[in-house]
Amino acid sequence: MIDKIIRLINDSKHDTGGVKFLAQEMGIKYSTLYSLYSGKNSNPTIETVGKICDYYNITFSDLSDDAVPPYHFDKLSSDIIELCNKRDTDIYIKNNLLIDTLPKSSQLIFEKFVPPLKNKNHYICKSKSGEVVLRKIIEEDNKFIFISSNRIIHEDNYPIMQLKNVKI
Repeated sequence: MIDKIIRLINDSKHDTGGVKFLAQEMGIKYSTLYSLYSGKNSNPTIETVGKICDYYNITFSDLSDDAVPPYHFDKLSSDIIELCNKRDTDIYIKNNLLIDTLPKSSQLIFEKFVPPLKNKNHYICKSKSGEVVLRKIIEEDNKFIFISSNRIIHEDNYPIMQLKNVKI
C-alpha cells in the first residue's frame, strides 16, 4: 500500500507544485505526507489514507497490493499513450479548462477507447504528428468530425481513450 501511495504522490507532485501543495489540497499536514512519501512512515492512520483516497478518487482496496490504482495527470501527456497500450486502467486528468463548460478543478476520468464513436463525447486522441490531444466528436450527415475546444475541425485523429465520467 505504501509503495502505491508513494507512486501516486511522485506521479503528481511535479505537476501540482510539490508535496507541500498536495498536502494542502488533501487536508493533510505536510510533515505527515512527506514522511509517507520519503518512506519514513510506513504506518499511516486510516484518516490519512482516507484523505489520500478522497483526493485521488480511489478506494482503500485500490491501494491493496493486488489492485492497479488509476493514473493521475494535471495535463495531457504523451505518457498517456504508453499507459493505454500497456494497461487497461482509468486515467484521471485535471480539467484545467480542457473542457471549457466544466469547472477548472474537475477530474476527467478516461477509459480505453472501445468503438463505436459516440456523438458529443470527448476522446483523448493521437494526432497524425503524434501529439496527444483532446477532441470532441460531432456527428454531421452520418459522418463523425473531430473538433478541438476552439471549434476547429481536425482530421487524422486516432482515439485512444474515451471520457467515462467527470468528478466535479
